[in-house]
Amino acid sequence: MSFCEKYKSYLRRADEIKGVCPVAAFFCLSFVVEKLKEKYIEDKTNNELRCELSTLLDQAEGLKEKYGPFNIQDCVTFTKEMIEDAESDENPKTSMGKFCTIVTLTDVISTFGNSEECTKMRKYAKYRALEKKRHIESKMQRQVPDTLNADEKIDSATSNGDGIIQCSKEVNSPEYTHKCDEEVMISQRIVQYAKSAISALSFNDYPEAEKNLRSALLALKSIEY
Repeated sequence: MSFCEKYKSYLRRADEIKGVCPVAAFFCLSFVVEKLKEKYIEDKTNNELRCELSTLLDQAEGLKEKYGPFNIQDCVTFTKEMIEDAESDENPKTSMGKFCTIVTLTDVISTFGNSEECTKMRKYAKYRALEKKRHIESKMQRQVPDTLNADEKIDSATSNGDGIIQCSKEVNSPEYTHKCDEEVMISQRIVQYAKSAISALSFNDYPEAEKNLRSALLALKSIEY
């Protein structure tokens, strides 16, 4: 297996953003270079490792010669701008992808720059990426409750007597079905609020947790039970 395989996410990010922010791409490459250097010090006879290290160094130097000099603070600025971009992105999938990229970049920045600032950004980006992921999963799992088809209605009526016919009509009426659909959607929102509250608590974000719990309670009160 390639020695770079372990760090492929950093190399992928470098390739994705080199046209947008060469400085961020450079430091992503440099991050992997530093990791491979540590391995190379332990085993200088490994030709495969030496070749991979040499290739990455050439790529990093190529970016530096073309766009440099680079300062890690420029990478920090780009990461902050990316957080704003991810927040304003209304597409959950692309927004989640951007937050995941931010997590990668903060790993890189912490190696070459301000680790305390990066810890906060990384923590926030992971939290938001998780929220987006859960939102996407919740949307995919959303299902409308099944209703009886015509044959099942007839079977139910004939097997249970005339009294069931009226019940069947009520249960399968558009009004009843609409009410059930609404309650299912509200229930799913409540679950989502609860999950978001738990996520917020795991990051000690108490105001966000309280906001989600209040929203869950408010939604719960709207259901007749």
